[in-house]
Amino acid sequence: MFKRSTALILTLLLVMTSLSPFRTEADAASSDLGYTYADLEYMQELSEKGFPKSYILPLLELHNLHPQWVFEPLLITKLNPTYTWSHVFYQESRDPETNLVSASDSFRSYWDTKYGADFDSGWCSANDACVRYFLDPRNFLNEKDIFQFEDLAFHESITVDNVASAIEGSFMADAYLENGKTYAEYIYEVGKELNVNPLHLASRMRQEQGSGSSALISGYGGDKLWYYYENQIQEENDHIINTPSGGYSEELLLMYNGYYNFFNIEAAGTGYFQIYLGGMKEALNGTPHMAEEWGGSPSWNTLWKSIYGGAYKIKNKYIDDHQNTLYLQKFNVDPRSGRNFWGQYMQNIGAALSEARTVYGSLASKGALDMGINFLIPVYKGMPEECPDPGRNATSYAPSTFKTSYKNTDGDDVLTRKTLYTEGVIDANSGTVNVFGKSVHKYGLLGFEYSIDGGEWTALEGTYDAAYAASNRLYTAHTEVNAFDVNVDVSALEDGVHKIAVRALTRYGSAKKTTDCYSYLVTVSSFYKGEEPATPSFSYEGIEDEEFEQSEEESKSPVTESSEEASEDAESEALESGELSVPSVGSDKTDNSVTTAVACVVIAVIVAASVVLIIMKRKTLKKIREKENSNKNQ
Repeated sequence: MFKRSTALILTLLLVMTSLSPFRTEADAASSDLGYTYADLEYMQELSEKGFPKSYILPLLELHNLHPQWVFEPLLITKLNPTYTWSHVFYQESRDPETNLVSASDSFRSYWDTKYGADFDSGWCSANDACVRYFLDPRNFLNEKDIFQFEDLAFHESITVDNVASAIEGSFMADAYLENGKTYAEYIYEVGKELNVNPLHLASRMRQEQGSGSSALISGYGGDKLWYYYENQIQEENDHIINTPSGGYSEELLLMYNGYYNFFNIEAAGTGYFQIYLGGMKEALNGTPHMAEEWGGSPSWNTLWKSIYGGAYKIKNKYIDDHQNTLYLQKFNVDPRSGRNFWGQYMQNIGAALSEARTVYGSLASKGALDMGINFLIPVYKGMPEECPDPGRNATSYAPSTFKTSYKNTDGDDVLTRKTLYTEGVIDANSGTVNVFGKSVHKYGLLGFEYSIDGGEWTALEGTYDAAYAASNRLYTAHTEVNAFDVNVDVSALEDGVHKIAVRALTRYGSAKKTTDCYSYLVTVSSFYKGEEPATPSFSYEGIEDEEFEQSEEESKSPVTESSEEASEDAESEALESGELSVPSVGSDKTDNSVTTAVACVVIAVIVAASVVLIIMKRKTLKKIREKENSNKNQ
């Protein structure tokens, strides 16, 4: 009897445990944040593609903001099981020359101090926290920074005007080349011919040449080299020159006059003498297969030849070798590339981010962000929970999500930084859907737009004040500035479930602030026509649980531990400053509360079962004693 009772209770315990209130991420999202039916379907689609949980919510935000964008995971570890997060980080951080940071004091928190202040002509080696931060794609899944994952192939939606916008304000703006074409016209032409994104070429040229004063595009690189050599210059204007004491002649160095290297290809080394010499040698060697067409010489002896030759080499050496995003040109981690971890275009650790923002700006200022753009985003096995910015968001390296300050409110709810989702669905059988809310941005707003089912964006009537910013402490949920309350006509839509999204347009076009964004998501809602739909039941488990589960060894690695410590410090600092008021949209911390709830239920059941077992055992023992006493009396 006792054994049977024990077995029954253990069975009951197992059943109760299996029925404990555990919720998948999708369940939590559906009930707590009110994601729409279409959102849950899209989250499932991303999961099935191979994106882990920590990627999906930020990508959902971007999908709602720009429905034509396409996100594809680059599953690094699936391509080669050796290429886990820990392995890739080790390979990318072991050589101090691989990742460099400006020697300016404002970047001090990114320096690896054991190599000194000046590592290479005004640059310092990046520390491990800095490398982790830039290596982790999740830090840059926002409207601006995501362009470092853009596929660099040419697409027809880009125009010459977009290219002109990318070089606006630089020495190339409205300037002509020796072939009679403007920079914008020729960069576009070259990109189309070579099947390379011309915005990538334009931003790369701007990144490499800055003000346009470099000896590499002056036509007088030889003069500069001879000046350094003749005078044995070792340092100039706080930059390392490191001129060798012998091995060169005036004739040998002056032969480099008349050549150009717009993309700074092979311009590397310790000190400007080696940098310029390497770049000039590349310009002299030029593009061999173009020699006949260029009159017998392959050399880059004009600016336009330098542009074509440099673009061809970028395509041939990098893009065609699985380095077809800015991120992959900085971190060559695709196992299919023939030069992993060393064939990398950039030493500047922030170069991909900087170029991405140039591309973004050229599209945003022309209102061209809504075209179809493909993004290829790396995913690694064993990634830590997060890799925070070691600069504490204090420099130009801070993610755009931090640097863009906005607040939304739905009705009389408290202002937050999060996009608002409605719970359930709205009945639109009357033929209209009421859309209302308020929002402010730190640079003010130009208006609001709405989109139904990912279609065309349409202006939303409301009250706007472009000068009214989020920093204005008088803004409250009851203020009618930058508010909208409109009945949208949906009578022409077919019966079924639909989604409506509202976004705010910022003053990007006029202010052009580097910390600004073109638009951000305000609210997303579901509505239905016809019969009320059943509750959706989508799974949010996905490939992460099977393919990207972090191993016990990796979870104990120094990478994870130091990242968590930095994260705690950053979060405490943010809470003290008032910057952090709600969990980030991409946070996975909801899993902890679910796990805690499950644990509490299991413990409670175990305790209850233990009590029942003790009581039953005591009753059984009591009956045995009573029977023994009865036998004795007899």
